[in-house]
Amino acid sequence: MAAAVLADSKDLLRVIVPKSLLLQTGQLLHARLGGLIGRELRHVRFSRKTSTDFDTIGVFLDIHRNMQESSGVVIALPEHLLSFKLSGLQRLSDGRIPEAKSMIQVQSWLSQRSRDIIDECDSILALRTQLIYPSVCHSSLG
Repeated sequence: MAAAVLADSKDLLRVIVPKSLLLQTGQLLHARLGGLIGRELRHVRFSRKTSTDFDTIGVFLDIHRNMQESSGVVIALPEHLLSFKLSGLQRLSDGRIPEAKSMIQVQSWLSQRSRDIIDECDSILALRTQLIYPSVCHSSLG
């Protein structure tokens, strides 16, 4: 019920679930929202291995904008959300400024436009589930 109300074309609704509940939640939301009121549901994957070229990031943003505008629901895994956020910062750290800028702008849009419903929040928000991207520190000290 909350998903139907919050997916209002002004904000992007994301239902964040643990990986173990992705299929079950997707089926439930599809039956309730897709079947009853015709709302689109999408799951958008993102990992460290996903390309971050301009075309890929553009498609990523377009999918999210379309879901927002159509009052759809994005079913998300916390690791995919964190991977996107951390990948943009990693590109910045690596000196890949054009890619970093694009990704950070998309992340800013997502942060401003997204309303999140977190299922199993005690598990998702636990420190042990956070992603860490190791990075090589470049020092100018000789």
